[in-house]
Amino acid sequence: MAAMTPPTAGAERSPSPPPTDPDWNEAHERVESYLRAHRIAHPIVLSNLTNAIVARAWAGARADTHDEPVTLALREADAVITEWFARVLAGSRAPSRRLGVRGRLALALADAPGRWPTAFLAAAPPPRELAAAMRAAYLHAGPRPTPIKMMPRPISLGRLAAGLDWGWELLLRWKTVALLLRLLLCGALAALLYAAIFR
Repeated sequence: MAAMTPPTAGAERSPSPPPTDPDWNEAHERVESYLRAHRIAHPIVLSNLTNAIVARAWAGARADTHDEPVTLALREADAVITEWFARVLAGSRAPSRRLGVRGRLALALADAPGRWPTAFLAAAPPPRELAAAMRAAYLHAGPRPTPIKMMPRPISLGRLAAGLDWGWELLLRWKTVALLLRLLLCGALAALLYAAIFR
């Protein structure tokens, strides 16, 4: 894939990439798939958001950059989504990678794209119901685990396990008894042979 060649600073720059540029068309397809993974199902909403993100990536591209259009567009899409999460969930705090991950989870749990399809990634402030639903689904970090000292306790496995244990011990005892009987029998045979030879 060839590196993109945006117009120079002195040339008139279009607000969107050339419609026949294969690299930017691929970037458009990747961004559209990325947004569809966020459960944006309405085609018009999906198309408008994709066009806006690709146009932002195109506007921010420099002539001396070596990044591919796909990389620029997906980076812009991730930045736009994380900024929107920051406005909805974090207030005035700066967006972070952790906010982006947890924001996506809250987005899916609240079904924001399905219930408010025109509010997701919109420049206008989100509806109060949307913000409340996402904040309710947002997973806050819990307290640190407290170590607890546990005393060992005997484990009761029930009557079946107790019966099996008793049978196993009895079997071992019978093996010992059988061994003693064999030794006694061998001793008796040896005594009889001795008496028969030296009689």
